[in-house]
Amino acid sequence: MKRTLFILMAVLAGLLPLSAQQFKEIALDAEGQATFSLDMGVNYFQFTAPETGTLEFSVGWSSTMIYQCDRAGSEDSKVVLAKSTTGNGNVYSLPVEEGTLYYFCTSLVVDPVTMSVAYGSGDNAIQLSSNYADGEVYTMTGSNLEITIDRPVTIERTLVEYGEGQQEDVPTGYINAIYVTQYYYTIDLRALVDYLMDGGKIAVGDRFTIRLEGIADAADPSVVYGTDGTYAVTLELDEMPATLVSVDPADGSNLYTYYPEGGEEGFITFTFSEALDESLEGVDAVLSWGDQEAGSYEVYHPAFAIEGSVVTVDIRGIRIPEEVEGGRGSGGATRVSLSISGLKTTDGRSVSPNYENAGTSAILAFYGVVKQEISFIYDFDPQSGSESLEGYKEILIWLNNPILYSGVQLQWFDARGGQQMRSWTAEEIPFEWDSDYEGYVAYVPLSGISYNIQPVTVTVLDAYLMNGDAVTITGTFNSRPNSIEHLDVASDEVVKVYGVDGRFVKEGVGAEAFEGLARGIYVAKGRKVLVR
Repeated sequence: MKRTLFILMAVLAGLLPLSAQQFKEIALDAEGQATFSLDMGVNYFQFTAPETGTLEFSVGWSSTMIYQCDRAGSEDSKVVLAKSTTGNGNVYSLPVEEGTLYYFCTSLVVDPVTMSVAYGSGDNAIQLSSNYADGEVYTMTGSNLEITIDRPVTIERTLVEYGEGQQEDVPTGYINAIYVTQYYYTIDLRALVDYLMDGGKIAVGDRFTIRLEGIADAADPSVVYGTDGTYAVTLELDEMPATLVSVDPADGSNLYTYYPEGGEEGFITFTFSEALDESLEGVDAVLSWGDQEAGSYEVYHPAFAIEGSVVTVDIRGIRIPEEVEGGRGSGGATRVSLSISGLKTTDGRSVSPNYENAGTSAILAFYGVVKQEISFIYDFDPQSGSESLEGYKEILIWLNNPILYSGVQLQWFDARGGQQMRSWTAEEIPFEWDSDYEGYVAYVPLSGISYNIQPVTVTVLDAYLMNGDAVTITGTFNSRPNSIEHLDVASDEVVKVYGVDGRFVKEGVGAEAFEGLARGIYVAKGRKVLVR
């Protein structure tokens, strides 16, 4: 980069001349060749042809271009030589006549380049190749027809021939010509065959021919491909592949961030036009999201099943983030892709991809991700606040929805008033679906705990729902609000009574302070009081 900037600045500043003062002489050796190490900047050469023929400048795979120019190397005289590409790189050539003096220059050289100059063989034939052989079978899941040409050419006409001598021009929308280092002429065979079949012009087992006429060198129209400028390839249409009929949930819709294992949701079904091979051999399902550069890319191979014409993918138990970090510090909503590859029909035919331009034969579906709104309820047996745990060997915790959590903790006071605690991991006390309870149930053992009649508190640690919302799950047992008879009040003591919301209710002497109050919980002397 620094070298390039130096050269460009030097040219602008006049340090490197745009027209060289001296032209290097091209003197061919006994082998009929000359080799030069090109200097940075523009290089200038002159050559007196010892015989009539074609002079070739080989510059390898560099971007250096060769021009014919006048004695001054002026810009308006420059004409780029005809270019071709060989297995060793780019070659620029010019027909020369014996005894004539020629002047040449290069484009701006920014990196070291070795150039060789020699007389060519005189063979300037257009080189063309195709990714299909004549007579090959074409399936509707096959590649486009790609024709590679070694130089810019003009093509007068592109035809498709079918039936008993019928022919027509290939619609221009099915043709793409890309001019780069080599030159590609591509025909979208799938679209063309669909067009022909829809028109009733060809059917399975028929042969059809793609014919290019008038292929000529764009710089020298007298040079044509082959003998008459025509290239043709004939293909046979294979049995039609199966196609995707529907996806549920629909491609482009949203998935939830999580579907619990054992639940009734969390299946993605693909329905096809024909029955599929159910052996699963060579078939794979891939669920992925995120960005590899940002380190947020995740990939799973979920379980799936094939039954008849339906493929069912089970994504239960896979937690998908609502947002992911993207490349270069960006981020946003998660976009999930699901692909199924290797599907075959029962008779061995392929399955047509539903995204033809994605460069894959797999079936694809893409989804957004949303957090599910969950109505969460939990309960205990015995009920939280129960006066006594007598007779219970365990505390049952019931949930209407699954959770993620780190463990379960039990706290109690022993007979001497000391606080005690015991903890279990999530693996030791799991929540499991129980059809009798119609919910997720865990059991907290009470064996070995000397709590007497003191309060016992059970708490599920670090609990949150499958949509990411944190929840509190806790219950206290062997504890109930104190009644009036448990409140130590002197007969002549003035007692002020408040509601649980802190509002003053009344005051009175001794127990009279509670007379006439409605049933409920009140606060007196800093303690809760139950009025029955």
